[in-house]
Formats: sequence, C-alpha cells, structure tokens
Amino acid sequence: MNMEQFSAIAQALGNVHRARIVEFLSCGPLCACELQPFFGFTQPTLSNHMRVLRQAGVVLAEQVGKMQIYSLNLPLLDAYTAFANGLFHGDATCVCHSVRERLATRTNEMVRQ
Repeated sequence: MNMEQFSAIAQALGNVHRARIVEFLSCGPLCACELQPFFGFTQPTLSNHMRVLRQAGVVLAEQVGKMQIYSLNLPLLDAYTAFANGLFHGDATCVCHSVRERLATRTNEMVRQ
C-alpha cells in the first residue's frame, strides 16, 4: 500500500454513511436491497456511495442474477490497517527515521559552532 491508496481509502471511509455501510458489510455480504432499509436515502444515493467504496477498493461487487452482492475487500482493509499502524507508530519505512537523522546532523552542526 502507498500513501495515495491509503488516502483514497480514508477519503471513501470519511463519509459517515459509507462508514456505516462498511459496518453493515462487516456482518457479511449483502445486496443493496438488504442495505437500503437501514438508511434514509434513495437507491440512487446508495448506489453512489457503493460506487465510491468500490472505486477505492473497499467493497467488492458480484453480480448474482439481477442483484449486486456487496462484500468487504478484507485483504485490502487489512493492508490499510497495517499501513495506518505504521503511519501512526513509525515502522521501519517511516519518514521519522530520515527526520531524526536530519535533526541529529543539524544539532551536531549547531554544537560545533
């Protein structure tokens, strides 16, 4: 996962309705007709939210007859969680390592002066 993909997913999840949709899908695959009664908006609005979630890769859609069955893309969400953990806690690839090196160099230069 890279920062651009992480940001795209965060943006998709940054809407309260889409976050709630993800919460419902954590219970298992559902079709739009099963999701819609829980929300106070129209089918086209639900479709728009699902499109955003699919484009970000958060949700997968499978055509079964006339229905779209939606499910969470759990491998991607696991990678998102791992990336967030590294971002918040500084893993081996964290920018903080180069920042610390730069600060140490700057501090050493100031001490020499």
